[in-house]
Amino acid sequence: DESDIAAYRVCLGNAGAPCTTADEAIDAGTHELALPGVALIDATAYVWTVTATNGLGLTTAAYSNGFTTDLSAPTTASVSVIESLDVNANVDTAVDIDVMSDNSYVVAAWAGFNDGDAGSGIHHFEVTVGSTPGGDEWDLAVSVDADVASYVFDGLSELVASSETVYASVAAVDNVGLRSAAATGDGVVVDLTPPVASGIAAVLDGVTDTASTDVDLTSSVVVSAAWDAFEDAESGVTQYEVRVRDVTDGVELLAWTSLGVETTFTNHALGLKDGHTFVVGVRATNGAGLSAAIESDGFIVDTTAPSIGFCLDGGDIRAGDTDIDGVFDGVSASWYGQVDEEGPIVGYTWCVG
Repeated sequence: DESDIAAYRVCLGNAGAPCTTADEAIDAGTHELALPGVALIDATAYVWTVTATNGLGLTTAAYSNGFTTDLSAPTTASVSVIESLDVNANVDTAVDIDVMSDNSYVVAAWAGFNDGDAGSGIHHFEVTVGSTPGGDEWDLAVSVDADVASYVFDGLSELVASSETVYASVAAVDNVGLRSAAATGDGVVVDLTPPVASGIAAVLDGVTDTASTDVDLTSSVVVSAAWDAFEDAESGVTQYEVRVRDVTDGVELLAWTSLGVETTFTNHALGLKDGHTFVVGVRATNGAGLSAAIESDGFIVDTTAPSIGFCLDGGDIRAGDTDIDGVFDGVSASWYGQVDEEGPIVGYTWCVG
């Protein structure tokens, strides 16, 4: 009260060197100061010092609470971003899927963003999904709190087509508004269709390659089959399975059994019954878990000869068997009653002795 304030001295620095960054003399009537263009050092604590001088030259200093600079955006060096179908996903427990058969939703999960020990800390995440790495073609970007580590994007059916790849992207924004680069997952392919039978699009019985002719009647009790590889452009065929059915008895001799990606099958131990019809089914499954099946047209096992029937001397069955022939102008025979229950008789052989 004894004398008025004559001037202010405003300094910016740190506790050990209060005026190293800025040192300004200010008129007594001014009570604020801006220093545009001052080169501050990242992750450094600064303190304002204001010294008031009165008309007698006496001084008093006041100090701000200080602030720490954060000039660097959060880092992504250790970030992991995955695409998942687990609505409770986190990077530590969820499976990063590469193919999905459901285009209605996808889950983005992430971990590893860091704002440094002296940074201001992460304030929120910006998350989106798109059809290109880092893209937001569907305008689905959202902001979520810093303590959130996953987000479910649903209602995608009208946006995401089969064979399209969906990428999740995440960026971190710190408490001073600095945004990291976006980290992007490796993408997930949408596959809504099962594999498609190609080539001959059939299972051939009794053969070991599809260049051979399908067998409908056989005396072998070995099951063999071949088919052309199925096609699946989106996720590929991951396995074939085969089964064998006894159509006559209506029973399954071999339940669906995986063959890996083999396109031929042979089994010697199914105990095929004579006279029965058997079919071989093949099921192809793709990377999205979708499957399609085809079945052979069936084959009959015939392990027995035709019945003996009757063979008559003489060429006329109606005349019956001839014991004496008074006119020799050649030999003739006739026969009947030969039957094969399993299949047609395809020919006869004969001899005279």
